Amino acid sequence: MEGFQALVTIVPWNFVAQIANLLITMLLVKKFLFQRVQKILDQRQALCNAQLEEAASAREKAEQAQAQYEEALAQAKAEAGEIVKAARKFWRMPAVRPRPCWPRPKRTSPSSARRR
Repeated sequence: MEGFQALVTIVPWNFVAQIANLLITMLLVKKFLFQRVQKILDQRQALCNAQLEEAASAREKAEQAQAQYEEALAQAKAEAGEIVKAARKFWRMPAVRPRPCWPRPKRTSPSSARRR
């Protein structure tokens, strides 16, 4: 049991040296590593923001193009309706038919043919 107690004890100089080592390591990591990582993160954030702005402008352009398309489609439908209306009006007018040059035979109804 005594050998186990020797392993578990805290040596003050080792404790101070480990704390100093930890602080020095943290300062070095903060000075050299975190600045570079933060710089890369800022660049990526700027890239993401630029892409989001580009996507928003593309969406606005697409919405404008869709609005123009729908307006043109509505105009085309209105024009087509006017053309159809004019065509119906034209075909409802009584047409002047030329008289045939030959005499038409008399039509007999099936009921009159049976009576004969």
